[in-house]
Amino acid sequence: DAAQTIPYELLCAVSKRVPRVYSSK
Repeated sequence: DAAQTIPYELLCAVSKRVPRVYSSK
């Protein structure tokens, strides 16, 4: 469960920083 919580929080933080960068890739 911890493995799923780590990437989830990272995605949220990254989405706010580069929501289009990840989508482009």
